[in-house]
Amino acid sequence: MLHIKDLRIGNKVSGTGLHEGRVLTIRTMEYFDDAGFVLFFKEHDEGEYLRDCLPIPITGEILEQAGFAHKNLGPLQQYVQGYNAFTRDHLMVLEWSERCGYFFYNNAAHPIKYVHQLQNLYQLLTGEELHFEMLPDRLLYETGAEVLV
Repeated sequence: MLHIKDLRIGNKVSGTGLHEGRVLTIRTMEYFDDAGFVLFFKEHDEGEYLRDCLPIPITGEILEQAGFAHKNLGPLQQYVQGYNAFTRDHLMVLEWSERCGYFFYNNAAHPIKYVHQLQNLYQLLTGEELHFEMLPDRLLYETGAEVLV
């Protein structure tokens, strides 16, 4: 479930209502008294209620589309991006272990499970937007079932 306090303009989410299964980029957010928040998107003129949107789970493929390089370290999968001149290592390192079952930043102290969380972290650390080469028009969810558009 998404919370409005975790979202900002430019975040990517998935619709379940009018835009079922589509990757959507938030253009603006508005509050309607009885209905709650409605999100409007760059890709479409119609909005979606926040309650009808889902977070997009991070995958290795999505990280690679965002410019992260993959390092297979056995039981630990590492995705790195950028260069930090001060520390002389990578700007961002996300890791995934089978034991945790999700990606994390900074020694498992900070789980990063969804694309919008990664976008927010990257923006806070760099002051820039995280760009994706291409996210699919439709998403595959954990069940493996394709969500049709």
